[in-house]
Amino acid sequence: MAKKTTSIWEEQKSIPNEVIVKQAKATRSKRFKWLRRGIWLSIIMTPVLIIAGMSLYLESQQPVEEAPPVTSLSVLSSIGKDAAFTTVEAWLVGEPQPIPGGTILAWNGFMTLEKPAVNEEGETTAGVFVPTFDREVHYFTVQSENSTLFEVTVEVDVDQTLGARVVSTPAATPLLPEVITGWQDGAEPWFGYQSTGTTENITSAVETWLAAYVGGNPATLRNIVGDTDETHFYLPLSGVSIARASIDRVGYLPSDDPNAPVDNAPSTVLVRVNIEILWQGQVQTNTDDFAVFSYDLLVEQANTAAPRIVAWGGPGSGSRLVPFSNSIVGIKIDALPDPTRANGNAPVPVPEVIVEDGTTPTATPTATPTPGQG
Repeated sequence: MAKKTTSIWEEQKSIPNEVIVKQAKATRSKRFKWLRRGIWLSIIMTPVLIIAGMSLYLESQQPVEEAPPVTSLSVLSSIGKDAAFTTVEAWLVGEPQPIPGGTILAWNGFMTLEKPAVNEEGETTAGVFVPTFDREVHYFTVQSENSTLFEVTVEVDVDQTLGARVVSTPAATPLLPEVITGWQDGAEPWFGYQSTGTTENITSAVETWLAAYVGGNPATLRNIVGDTDETHFYLPLSGVSIARASIDRVGYLPSDDPNAPVDNAPSTVLVRVNIEILWQGQVQTNTDDFAVFSYDLLVEQANTAAPRIVAWGGPGSGSRLVPFSNSIVGIKIDALPDPTRANGNAPVPVPEVIVEDGTTPTATPTATPTPGQG
């Protein structure tokens, strides 16, 4: 016999009406309870969110304070520097001298000694009193009469109100002398550059540049450099009697591609030259007595018949040189610095210029004929 089933409607009819009413009221009560909580939460949080939003907006409108630029004064300035300097000077000339014939070559800066943590009474956890002033250690390089180098240190107390007081006698520690052996030999004076030989055309370009550089004529030097900007001016040397240069090294920057072919005739090279100068009025005791200068030269069109020196600088500047970087912009040069002339109107003699090649020469590249020419 089949089992009789009860429909949902029949089950609903079996529940008393008062139970259904109670259940409906309980459900509505829960719903209103959560609704009231949500309303109160909105009332409480809305002002908080408005204030937070206004704070963020006002903060975004405030100008950003930029850090002050770093200067040599902010890095090396010290209340105790002068006191330390004068103390070391007086110490060096004492009798007997602590360093025979000692002279200060350089002040190398200072270090402020670190303080331990202290309580409100200025004492450490162990009960040791620590004063409020700072203590600096200043460092100097001192050379003796036989060129021995020493590091000299001295302690100075410093205070913003009281100033400085020296609290120690200087101490001298020998510095490592120059080591001649053991250095790795580099092929070039410029890291990452490949050695190459010079050519007759490069040597000729160096001679032409040197004549203009020591010739005292700004217009001639600009013309040799090839700068076409009329607002650019160049400052040559003036007052030179004899100048001779020797080419020491020639290098170029090879391609980063390891599969690139070897460039036997690079178009841009660096040249290290040693220039010997004799100024007007100087007398040579020996024929080889010259003042010696070293320069890095940037040479463009080096693989042509007309290389051009477009920039120069001191040793080590070669890899940073860019064309026409020696120009002075917008200032016309009429008078030239001349260490030999008391009378600025004295005539400037034409210096004698000689260039020697100290590198291994390479063949002068052959110019490619222009189509239609023989």
